[in-house]
Amino acid sequence: QLETFGTPHTLYILIRGLCSGRGHVQKTGSVWGDDFMLQDEHLAKPCESLSLTYIEFMSLTRADFLALVEQHSQKAPQLKCLVRYYCCWLAFQRAFLKEAASRCRMARRAKLNL
Repeated sequence: QLETFGTPHTLYILIRGLCSGRGHVQKTGSVWGDDFMLQDEHLAKPCESLSLTYIEFMSLTRADFLALVEQHSQKAPQLKCLVRYYCCWLAFQRAFLKEAASRCRMARRAKLNL
């Protein structure tokens, strides 16, 4: 209880218990860190969490996932392309939202300085 956990580039699935993270209480079945494929940590959401009760979770690191993709690339040749497409699409979305938020902040500051 009350332990902090979470590392970048890791997907988490809560099996049992309660924890808080990213402004929400996570309960059994919750998934976070789904942006673990992004190389740029600035585009990923924070994944650090605090256990509120006894918890059990599963985790998958980016490196392990990429090893699995490589391992199964012969049986599923399009898998690498699909993973790459997802990574590019997610990175684009996050960069777009980050730029939009930055421009909104700049516009608010300019408005306040008038």
